Amino acid sequence: MNRARVADALLALAAVAAVLAPLRTLFHPDSWIPVTAALAASVTVSGIVLRLLTRRDLTVVLGQLGLCVLLTVWIFAREHLWWGLPTWQTVLDINALLFEARVTITSFAPPAPTVPGVVVTLALIGWVSVLCVDALAVTRRTPALAGIPLLVSFLISVSNSGSGLPLWYFLVAAGLWLILLRRAGVRDLQRWSVRAHRVRQSGATGNPVGQRAASGRVVGAAALLVAITAAAVLPHLPTRFLLDGLGRSPDAVGGGRTLALSSTVNLASNLSSQSAEPVLRYRSSTNPGPLRVGILNLYEAGEWREQDVFGVPLLKELAPVPADEDATEETFEVLDNNLAAPQLALPYPTTELTIDTGWQARRDGSVLVESRVDRYSGQFLSRAPTEERLQAASPLPSGVGSLTVDDASADRVRSVLETILVPDMSEIDKARAIQDYLRGPEFTYSLELVDPSTDPELAARELDPVSFFLETKQGYCTQFATAMIMMARAEGIPARFAVGFLPGAAARGGDRQVVAADAHAWPELYFDGVGWLRFEPTPATRTGGSPPAYTEDRQADAVDPSRTDPTGTRAPNTARQERPDVPLDPDLPAGSTTSPSTWTTVRDRFGWLVLALVVGGLGAVTMPASATWERRRRRRAAADEAARVEVIWQDLLERLDDVGITPPPDATPRQAGTFIRDQTFLTNDSRVALRRMVDAVEQARYARPGSSHDPTALSRSIATLERDATTISDNVVGALQRHDRLRATWW
Repeated sequence: MNRARVADALLALAAVAAVLAPLRTLFHPDSWIPVTAALAASVTVSGIVLRLLTRRDLTVVLGQLGLCVLLTVWIFAREHLWWGLPTWQTVLDINALLFEARVTITSFAPPAPTVPGVVVTLALIGWVSVLCVDALAVTRRTPALAGIPLLVSFLISVSNSGSGLPLWYFLVAAGLWLILLRRAGVRDLQRWSVRAHRVRQSGATGNPVGQRAASGRVVGAAALLVAITAAAVLPHLPTRFLLDGLGRSPDAVGGGRTLALSSTVNLASNLSSQSAEPVLRYRSSTNPGPLRVGILNLYEAGEWREQDVFGVPLLKELAPVPADEDATEETFEVLDNNLAAPQLALPYPTTELTIDTGWQARRDGSVLVESRVDRYSGQFLSRAPTEERLQAASPLPSGVGSLTVDDASADRVRSVLETILVPDMSEIDKARAIQDYLRGPEFTYSLELVDPSTDPELAARELDPVSFFLETKQGYCTQFATAMIMMARAEGIPARFAVGFLPGAAARGGDRQVVAADAHAWPELYFDGVGWLRFEPTPATRTGGSPPAYTEDRQADAVDPSRTDPTGTRAPNTARQERPDVPLDPDLPAGSTTSPSTWTTVRDRFGWLVLALVVGGLGAVTMPASATWERRRRRRAAADEAARVEVIWQDLLERLDDVGITPPPDATPRQAGTFIRDQTFLTNDSRVALRRMVDAVEQARYARPGSSHDPTALSRSIATLERDATTISDNVVGALQRHDRLRATWW
């Protein structure tokens, strides 16, 4: 198992885990840890297996890389695979998730929400870090170089924390790296002891390997002590974080608060915050209703949270408006915006947006912005669907849309529905009946939930949040909206949880002022042929007005007969409808006031990738280019032909040193030539070339001043010596394995 290097591989994995541990302070919840740990472990296990199967380092690294790429797309982008392999659409999906992570990281102070994009990003950071450290410290056996990716990974979290981290984060990470260094150092010393070409002097005693290992332990412990002491003594400098957002915290220099709606909503919590802090000041051509910020589409264990919904066209194509529906286009203008990016409050459905920052739209119609702006404007639709179209909406096929009912409350929800619904009701009438039930006198709006400890019988039943609300009939908008969503889903009507703000109070000059206490939640239900419609089950004591007109009962004969054809059937819908959770065009355009060109979209989405490739390519050619430049500079700087001979000789020794052929530093040219000949497999031509070079160097170094050697002949031999040096180095490097040849050429 020596080739597998299991112990070193596990140490490398532990070291990466230690340097990434501080990320737990930056994100909540810790849902990113299991998938990151699984992918990181796959790198380690695959490396162990591949090192047993092959001695080629490049094969091992490529195998680890290929496995992790496949696992990543299988886990995070499996919707667009071709026989299990990634496609270009898969790349776009991953890119959309990375954009979501960027927006989240640059917008939230820690702990930032662990949205799907953040999970993908942290998983990539995790397994890429393990791959780099494993390749350098284990496969290549150069743990000193592995300190670079370990340091980079450590800085990702440390530089974004905003305040000091506990000491053990550093001690564990540094200690594991020093253990890797110690193991490699002892292994090298043991190898030297059996492969040395010079016999130890007879007077030498003791075990040099043990002595050097002990010295290394002392130096390592001293280095840790100095680092800890320096951190305690030196002043804490202002935060210098990598990306705007995470570095902000109350304890950081320059930290500040941001106002944003939470990406998770817990039904079991009381609503205590009633801040009057301003959020928006806007004006509109009509009352736009609640201003929507986002959709929380996943409900688990009494908590709503965001689902990955990236991949939509521009907002102009999002409005779910049939071609013959009565809808008027209205305008709005936000004059003062204090809502933190990436969130943006908009009337729904918005059909046009003018804003001086980059933005991207989600499939649910909400918009994410790259940075907060004070002002923006646009147009939205004031919807008034006809009763005929509402009544004609047919149930969706089973399994389509947002139809998942919470298992814990399903029985209670269905028992309530049996008391408020009658057979043969249309979809819209069912929704109206549910809304009327929740807005009825039996329910009470309150920011405080009923305390189960006051009712022993209620506490003993241990009800889930939805059942608890339906039993106690007391809560605020979150409970009312959730109850209606679960009831609608139980009847086959797709429903989702929207969050945003009430329209706010009228201010001077016709403006409206929205404050933090206006935060609100409501359900949106989907009807085939109509789209998503807002309902308002929360009593008027909170909302301050009536629910939308289309949610109230209307006589069917009040419908304008001109809206039906002579046969009485519904006119066909020629416009594209927004269907719930149906995959749309995954291209996610970014822009400002107008749709970007194809070139702009490609530049904005993949410019960073092109830049990384360019920088990586320039970095790859830096070493060989600088070495070539230095050799030419030294030859030009040589004072005479003898100095040029010396430069050619030193160049040869440096090339051989790159592949591990290093003569003793005090060796004469003849001794160095003998060492090179003994340590390599030279052809006859190379041996002759080496002999010529040694003779030329000895003549250049040791010839008596004023001797009779011909400078002209020596000058003519310079070109021959350069060819000899190339012949020897090509012979030595050409005998190596391919990955060693690449390392000698590029590094």
